Amino acid sequence: MKDTLRAEGKVFVNGGSVGTSIWATQFAKALGVEVTAIWSTKNIDLCRQLGADEVIDYRAQDAMAELKSKGKLFDLVIDNIGISSELYEISSIILKPGGTFVMVGVGESLSLSGTFAMIGMHLYPSIRSGQQYHFVQMKNTTDIFGTLETGWWRGRNICF
Repeated sequence: MKDTLRAEGKVFVNGGSVGTSIWATQFAKALGVEVTAIWSTKNIDLCRQLGADEVIDYRAQDAMAELKSKGKLFDLVIDNIGISSELYEISSIILKPGGTFVMVGVGESLSLSGTFAMIGMHLYPSIRSGQQYHFVQMKNTTDIFGTLETGWWRGRNICF
């Protein structure tokens, strides 16, 4: 995150009060980045205490429509839930050119067919769009993070 973002950067965090969202919000704020997050009504105060600059309450409004209305605003989108493909589908609308989309969560346990459907759902639009992605299966995270630190990968990286 540190090399991707600068102090004037903007991050969108989806995932409410899950641990990775809490961490991402705090880490982004420590870097001096502006954070927009989607949380539920009951967790909005916590989100603001963690430093989020803007909180979208997905229970009170259409969060995806609100995000789309902002345009190409974000340098980084972090999806910690992954329940719906809708956030991924609008990523080309809300990400700045060269921005990064990271999917951390995949919702509930997926069957083998569900896993292939999810990969197809994300891979097929990528192929059609002509954008270049790196797909990485995360078995040995130490090696993967070591590779990321070298700067060898550029652009969008998808780890599964």
